[in-house]
Amino acid sequence: MRAYRSIEMEIALEFVRSLGMALMVFWMTVPSVAVAESSALSIDEAAELFSSAEFIRDIKISPDGKHYVVVAENDGGETASIFKYGSDEIVHVVNFDGRWGAGEIKWISNAEIAISPTFTPYLRFQRLSTPDLAVFSIDGKFKKIVFGPNAVGSQQTGLAGRRKIDGGAFLLDPLLDDPERIQIQVVDSKRSGFANLRFRTGKLEGLTYGPNEACSYAYGINGEIKYCSTFKKAKGSFVYPPTREVYELIDDEWILVHVGKLGEDVSVIRGIDSPTKFLATKESDSSITGLFEFDLETKQFTELYTDSRFDIGGVAAIGRDAVAISAHNPLPNYLYLGEASKLSSAHQTIVSAFPGKYVRITSTTEDQELVTFEISDSTTPADYYMFDVRKNEIRFLTHTAPQIANVNLRPMEPFTFTSGDGVLISGFFTQGTGGADSGSVVIVHGGPHGPFDRYQYHREVQFFSQIGLNVIQVNFRGSGGFGREFEELGYLEWSGKMIDDIVEGASFIGTQKGLAKKMCVYGGSYGGFASLSAAFRYPDFFQCAAGHVGVYDLPKMYSTGDIPEDDFGKNYLRAVISDDRDKLERDSPSYQASKIQIPVLLTHGKEDYRADVVHSRIMERRLTSLGKEVEATYVSKEMHGFADTSNERERLMQLGNFVQSSL
Repeated sequence: MRAYRSIEMEIALEFVRSLGMALMVFWMTVPSVAVAESSALSIDEAAELFSSAEFIRDIKISPDGKHYVVVAENDGGETASIFKYGSDEIVHVVNFDGRWGAGEIKWISNAEIAISPTFTPYLRFQRLSTPDLAVFSIDGKFKKIVFGPNAVGSQQTGLAGRRKIDGGAFLLDPLLDDPERIQIQVVDSKRSGFANLRFRTGKLEGLTYGPNEACSYAYGINGEIKYCSTFKKAKGSFVYPPTREVYELIDDEWILVHVGKLGEDVSVIRGIDSPTKFLATKESDSSITGLFEFDLETKQFTELYTDSRFDIGGVAAIGRDAVAISAHNPLPNYLYLGEASKLSSAHQTIVSAFPGKYVRITSTTEDQELVTFEISDSTTPADYYMFDVRKNEIRFLTHTAPQIANVNLRPMEPFTFTSGDGVLISGFFTQGTGGADSGSVVIVHGGPHGPFDRYQYHREVQFFSQIGLNVIQVNFRGSGGFGREFEELGYLEWSGKMIDDIVEGASFIGTQKGLAKKMCVYGGSYGGFASLSAAFRYPDFFQCAAGHVGVYDLPKMYSTGDIPEDDFGKNYLRAVISDDRDKLERDSPSYQASKIQIPVLLTHGKEDYRADVVHSRIMERRLTSLGKEVEATYVSKEMHGFADTSNERERLMQLGNFVQSSL
């Protein structure tokens, strides 16, 4: 089929009216978080609320400030609607074929928008990114896939599942001063490069390939790409432990100028101050990732800022302007570089208007007088606003998830404790609407290495808290966000000290808050593994354990899922779980099922490419053969997490009923 079978369709009048109402603006009143006690929602009510997709997904203002585009969900599909700024009059609607979505969207001129579309395969529910790049005019007269497998109307192939298609691209720079060209990054399975693209004709100009396909390019202040930060390859594969490399483009040749230590995070981001100075993130002597200045002439890094415990959160940028540096600790916190730019000053003004919130500028006019931004925190998925810099006025635009806008969501509270062997561990506590006596759920994050629990809106945290239960999250050793050495403390400890940290954290906050001694443990992916590991390691601590898309049989990780598909993945597994068969069996819930004394719930997508469904089937069979109490649900067309709203609603209902009945 063609990528966009129906680019433009008549939008339903009811939807236009509802969208217009959602975007009516009013003078800003800084919102306050209500934390007073309120009655719990029923499980059905909470599952309905917290399984629904966000209604508004993106809002961006045009370079001249005359229009803005809104990406919204509409009856299971997505629309990109263009409005006149000021009157909110709808100009045009791009209504995608049901399996296609807007993906990433950016203005490339006052009248044209670039879109990196998503696609939902026929035999899956999950939306996947595509290698295509499309351009649409706001009057609907120009609509074309300008680069990618469908750029000339070729038939899609392999849409039934995961695909590997060469020749994709995404936008690097809209080149607003050039009405015919955009700058793109071209990516295939072997290499990555950048070029200018005449988007009306599809002609590439000045294509320059980087050292390999993982390049992240950095611009100098003169607007030219100067650096590629990437990962080292050997014999055609990326090496493990990952080794970062930095290349400089000199006279059309990439010269290696820095090689990081094994596992070290280092990346040159963008030029600052002068043609020879670049902003970078890099591991400090403490192994915490901090902010550095990289000197083009000396090839040396100078440390600017490193927190004592937390990795730098990242550099927020619009175009080539470094707006702010996120330095969560663990609450929202921002740093700014030297003399403030116009956008940096705007960001500081917004942060002062919304203390304690994350602030992300999503778009700006070319003169930077109008700025769209979103705010978020543990009780706010994201709310969109417009900031008129000249008038110094902020106006509310819309909630991204209006269905929960009036729900008394529960704020996260950070805590720390010292483990039994002296490691400082962080976590979050969220008090449920039922109070301390109502029972608690420990939610274990996935990964486990790299991801970590943040001070942000979390659907499952709010689901449990709204049905009356307290929620505990522990950033056990091995989690990301606290430096490489902290992460490596979790290697070979998947069922060992990482589980000890989770249980010690739950015990600590339980004592601090006077919580009733009735808890369940739940998580997805590694979190599912950890939940069942905790059940056999600490058989008397929890009242139930639930795992979603989890792994439970460590030997099977070497023969199932996508991790062992290449040498990098196999070496990763050897480093983090071992290849010693006896240890793998000792650490696996499936081999230790006889020690589990509490009810178990397993849910899994049948098409999970990461943690194969065989893990849950093995776990279910072992528990059943031992006469243990186990409930298992397997859902067709779902992958590593449930994407279909009705399936997710049913899962949350099953999970909520299971936990409440066990407590």
